[in-house]
Amino acid sequence: LMSSLSLLALYDNSLTGTLPGNLNNLSNLRRAFLDQNRFTGSVPLLRSIGLERLNLANNLLEHPVYDALNRMPGGLQSLDLSHNNLQGAISSNIGNLVVLPDIVVLRAVNCSIHGSLPETFDRIESLAVLDVRLNSFTGTLPAYASGDRVQVQALEECGAGRQPPDELSLYCEACPVGSFK
Repeated sequence: LMSSLSLLALYDNSLTGTLPGNLNNLSNLRRAFLDQNRFTGSVPLLRSIGLERLNLANNLLEHPVYDALNRMPGGLQSLDLSHNNLQGAISSNIGNLVVLPDIVVLRAVNCSIHGSLPETFDRIESLAVLDVRLNSFTGTLPAYASGDRVQVQALEECGAGRQPPDELSLYCEACPVGSFK
C-alpha cells in the first residue's frame, strides 16, 4: 500500500522530529507537502525518488543551502524551503547541479542565506520563479533577474510591478506547475 503512495500531505500538523530518510522507499511519491510543522535536523537525501513537488517550508530545518539543494531528486519541478535555517551562501555551482534540471519554482524565503545571487541560476533553463526574499544578499541582481524568462523576487517588496505568482497554483491539482495567473 505505501509503495503506491503518490501524494503525502502532512502539512500544518505540528509534527516534530527529523524527516525520515526512508522517504526514499516511497518510489511512487510525486508530491510531498510537509510544510507548517516543526521538523528539525537536516534535509534528507531524496535523490532516489521521483518527486515533482516538495514543500518543506516553515519547519526548523538547518542545513547549508547548497547542500540542501544538492540532496533533491532529479525531475523536481517545485521546491519550497522557505522559513527554515538554511544558512550559508548559494554556490556559483548552482547552475551545474544535475539534480535541478527540471526545477520551475524555487522558493527559499527567509532562510538566513547570504552572499550574492549567482549568475549560474540562468543555466537552469526550466527555472521560471526564484523567490529568495528576506535573506541577506549583497551585490547587484544578476542579468537574468531583469529578463522575462525568470521571475526573481529577491527584495522584500516585489519591485518593478511584478506580482508573486498565485500560491494556489503549487497546490491545486488542476493547475500544472508553472501556470500562474
